[in-house]
Amino acid sequence: MWDSCEPRVVEEGAQMFPSRLRRARFVAALASASLVVATIPLAVVAASAAEPQGGGARLPAMGAVSVGLTSGTADVNLGRLAMVFRVTYQDGELGLSLEHTAGTAVELHTWTMKVPASSLASVSSGSWRLAPPSSSTAPLAKVSLTFAATSHEAAACVTGTATDYTGTLKGQVTLTTGLKVFGRLGPSALSFSAPNMLELGHDCLPPTPSTCAPAKAADSAVFMTAGYAVAVQSRLSDSLTLNRITKLGTPKGAVRIDSGTASRRPGEAVTDHSLLVTMPKGSFVSGTLSDEGSGQPLVETFSCTRAGAKHTETIETWVAGTTSLDVVAHLLSGSVSLAGSTPGRLDVISIT
Repeated sequence: MWDSCEPRVVEEGAQMFPSRLRRARFVAALASASLVVATIPLAVVAASAAEPQGGGARLPAMGAVSVGLTSGTADVNLGRLAMVFRVTYQDGELGLSLEHTAGTAVELHTWTMKVPASSLASVSSGSWRLAPPSSSTAPLAKVSLTFAATSHEAAACVTGTATDYTGTLKGQVTLTTGLKVFGRLGPSALSFSAPNMLELGHDCLPPTPSTCAPAKAADSAVFMTAGYAVAVQSRLSDSLTLNRITKLGTPKGAVRIDSGTASRRPGEAVTDHSLLVTMPKGSFVSGTLSDEGSGQPLVETFSCTRAGAKHTETIETWVAGTTSLDVVAHLLSGSVSLAGSTPGRLDVISIT
C-alpha cells in the first residue's frame, strides 16, 4: 500500500483526450523509456489526475497568452550526493526537481506549487524574470531567476501562434526538500546549462508529431496508473517507474512526487495486447507489472516517417483490463512500494 497518499483511478474519458497530445506523450515515453524523466516535472502531476474529463485538453482561453519556461540543468550537491536540478513554469504552476542517476537507475524528486500568473514577467526586451512572491512558495522554496533570450523562432501550431525563445537562465534558488537525506538546497546562485526554453503562445495547438516511434520499437506498450506506476515495454528496452505523490501542508496546493525508474536492455516484443515487465530482485526498482487489455480498444492511426520512408503508426488503447503489480523502488529517501491490482491504461503501438 502507498504511504502518504491514496491512489486515484484513471478516468474512462481517456479515449476523449485529443489524439495528437496522447500520441506526443506516448512517443516521448518510448524515446526516454520513462514518462517521468521525459516530462519533468509538471506533467507528472497532470498524470496523477489522468486525462481531463469532458473530452478537452486544458488549452488557453481564446486570445489568451500561455507562458512556459523550461530550464536546462544545474549541478548541485546535497548530502554529499551529486544531483541535477531543474525548474519549470507553466501558466501559474512552478516545478522544481532534483535528479540522481546511477547507471540505468534514476531517482527523481519533484515539487510543484501554484503561483500567481505574474510570477513570470517581462522586465525588458528579450528578458523575463521568474520570481514568485514568498506568500505562494514559503516555506518550501524561494526562486528568483532571470531568462535572457539569445534567439527565437516561430513554433509549429495547427491553430493559433507561438514563439519559442532559447537563452540563458541564472539566479538564486532555495529549496527545503523535507527529505532528511537531502536537507536543504541553497540559497544558491545557479546558472543552468543549455537548453533553456521559454514559449509564448496564443491559442497554439501543436501538430501531431510526424516522426515514428523509436527504431526497434515497432511493437511497444505503455501502461500507466493515475500517476503512480508507469511501465514501458518494447524491443528497444523495458523500464519500470514507481511514483509516490504526497500533498504538502504548505504552501497551499503544493505536491511532492518521489520517483524511481529502472530500465534494462534488450526489451521484449509485446504480444497479444499484453505487457509484462519484470525487474530483478536487488535492482533499484524491483518487481513485476503485468497488464492485458480487454474489451474493445480505441484504435487510432497516424502517418509518420523514419529515415525518409513513410509508415503508418497504429495505437490501440484499452482502459479496461486486468492489471497486477508488486513493485518496490529503493529510493535514497526511503522505499516506495505498491502491490495488488489497480486500474490503468494500456497503449500498444505498431508500425507498418
